[in-house]
Amino acid sequence: MRAPVITEIMRGDGLAEWETQEISVKDPPFLAKGDGVTDDTLAIQNAIYTAEIVSRKVVVPDGNYRLTSPLIITSSITSITINGIGRNSVLEVEHNGFCFVQSDEAVATGGLIISDLAFNSDISVYTAGGISLISILRGVTLEDLWFNDIKFPINLGNRVWGAVTLNKIRAYILGNEIAGSIGIKTNGSNAVFGSGIEIIGGWEFGIQTTNGRVVSFRNLNISGSAGDDKITNGIHCTNTEVLNIDTLHTEQYLDAYANGEAPAITLINCENVKLGNINCAAGSIYADNSYVRADTIYFGQANGGFRFLNEAIVSSRNVHHFTGHVTGSTPVQYSFGIHYNDEFSGLAVQAVNAQTWIKGTTNLNLSKTNAAFVAFAEETVDILTGEAALEVTVDTDYQGVAFSHPVLANHRYTFCVKVKIISGADYIEIAAQNNTTLTGAFPYRARVSTTDEWITLYVTAESTTTTIDFKIQVLKSGGPDVVFLLDSYALLCGATGYKEPYLCKETPLSGSDTWDPGNIVDGTEEAKDVAVTGAEMGDLVIAGFSLDVLDLVLNGQVTAANVVTCVLANNTGGAIDLGDGIIYVKVMKK
Repeated sequence: MRAPVITEIMRGDGLAEWETQEISVKDPPFLAKGDGVTDDTLAIQNAIYTAEIVSRKVVVPDGNYRLTSPLIITSSITSITINGIGRNSVLEVEHNGFCFVQSDEAVATGGLIISDLAFNSDISVYTAGGISLISILRGVTLEDLWFNDIKFPINLGNRVWGAVTLNKIRAYILGNEIAGSIGIKTNGSNAVFGSGIEIIGGWEFGIQTTNGRVVSFRNLNISGSAGDDKITNGIHCTNTEVLNIDTLHTEQYLDAYANGEAPAITLINCENVKLGNINCAAGSIYADNSYVRADTIYFGQANGGFRFLNEAIVSSRNVHHFTGHVTGSTPVQYSFGIHYNDEFSGLAVQAVNAQTWIKGTTNLNLSKTNAAFVAFAEETVDILTGEAALEVTVDTDYQGVAFSHPVLANHRYTFCVKVKIISGADYIEIAAQNNTTLTGAFPYRARVSTTDEWITLYVTAESTTTTIDFKIQVLKSGGPDVVFLLDSYALLCGATGYKEPYLCKETPLSGSDTWDPGNIVDGTEEAKDVAVTGAEMGDLVIAGFSLDVLDLVLNGQVTAANVVTCVLANNTGGAIDLGDGIIYVKVMKK
């Protein structure tokens, strides 16, 4: 219910003096003190009611204004601005409720602007809120606001049909971790657009959105602090139809979350999600039954990464992981293999060990499985990605390379690795087993006997302790020593299956040769065969020539196993002689 408005303001002749000027809460007849002692609730409320009648701006000058009950905003207003002058215009909320609330949920507020104000409270005494808007028909703007020890700074209800703009919102709970606290909460909002938002300290939720139509946040810092004020959940979104989160930094989660498992971003039943420029210095991104596109994502803890449930569909690229937690060494940033051209489903791509190209045995958690092991050769002539692969020689069946890594107990992990058999093997297989010296059958295995071809092996297993072990072993059936190459591996958490990532695919096959096509007359063509080992009929070919082809048409195709035929066709109207050059081809496997 409305508080009574000062009678002098309600007289018809008295309203005229307010129609051309701003209304200051300190001016007569309102006379708010702003001294931190006087209860200024009625004075500010009367200023707001007057402004609603004459559609004027309410100005809150410097001062500390004690408020002992909510300030009511009439839902039927069409335009009102409540404007402080920054952090020195402080509203001291000394009650259990919101500072600003609507009077009637049935009629929508529109044209409301609240800006340049600070909201303070004592969170140990009051369950205070900042601004609660339940029903909005037209645009509302909340900007340049500070909230200190306010448990619920901004609450948007289930009748928010118009657009809400949140700009430069700062909310802090420092020195405490407050259960149930939510920095920004939206429930059933049609369109919410936020930018320049900082929510720091011991929040249970930094941002929580539910049943939203279109929600977009950019330029965010959602983090805990370094003391007893760490955050529990960063951004938590449920049943949101269109969601965009762009340029976020987040860190300092509860110590209970081990080394990266904190829910920095949680997406549940969200239909169209776009994530970009996300720095998860701590925590992971959780997706549950959601469709997500992610670009330029960084994870800063060993167990941080993507975690997916219930057929989440994710397409991502430019994902990096900060790893290399080796005593006495500087962690190194690696790019790991979740750069997908297409969508993938049901795979928890949580990078425990980053995708990296194997250059040797240093700091890669690789070891020999038996004393009779012949050799690691750290430099080889076979190049997959521009770096030397690791050559392994094995002289005994069921032996090879062991990979061991610290993990979380009772979690599911997938290990994937690139291998190429050079000679000697009937089979090469990847297996998961805590006892990597076992020479018998393994519960998880994938066999391949192809020689001279890069293949991705993967296996999924459950960790029973805080260390998980995988083994790449050979079966040679009494033949000569087995030689194979290793290049690129990754350890992923939570997977129930594996779809080969873009970075783990074979790089294009290549070949080149000298070629002098001679004088090509109009309407004719010249052909050249180029040897490309591994090329097969149907593979895609790209051809290039070292000289300007002068409007001749150059193409190539695989015409036989290991052979690419390049053709220069002349349809220019005259003869052309290019001279002696080099023909280059790249072959992408079908």
